Amino acid sequence: MAIKHAFESEVEDGADETLVRPSDWNADHIGLKTVCKTADETVNDSAAFQDDDELVIAVGANEIWYLQLWVRVLSTAAADFKWQFTVPVAATIEGFDLNDVGVATAAAPLRSLTLAGIQAFLVAGAGEYALCISAIYVGGANAGNIQLQWAQNTADASDTKVLANSFIIAHKLG
Repeated sequence: MAIKHAFESEVEDGADETLVRPSDWNADHIGLKTVCKTADETVNDSAAFQDDDELVIAVGANEIWYLQLWVRVLSTAAADFKWQFTVPVAATIEGFDLNDVGVATAAAPLRSLTLAGIQAFLVAGAGEYALCISAIYVGGANAGNIQLQWAQNTADASDTKVLANSFIIAHKLG
């Protein structure tokens, strides 16, 4: 199966509907989305999940997507870091953290996760590190957003950051 990319053209569609037109091309060929975080985002003294300002993907009803996330984090040992996803009603998302930086829980032994906005995955330790997350999203009857949320695991006056150049690459499978 070929990867299909969105087509950007400064050429108008034109009146001849027998020709390939940019608007028709995009309607039939969008299947890859990328989002790259352009600025650091900081949280301090808060363990309440908040939406990431940039790491979000819009999806349609009944779509299936494969997601790869690289999330650069800077935190202290006292604050730590937790994350989860929210998805549209009736959708599911599951996946795993590809690196070895987290703590498995009873709900997520062997580091496999159900990420439908109900679980947080903790990352122990201080300093800068990266989470590499691989996930499959299966949509239900509702369109909406796949939204990364994150916070300090323990509210602490120190800064916890998701850093610029964190990214999502998403491939539409169906």
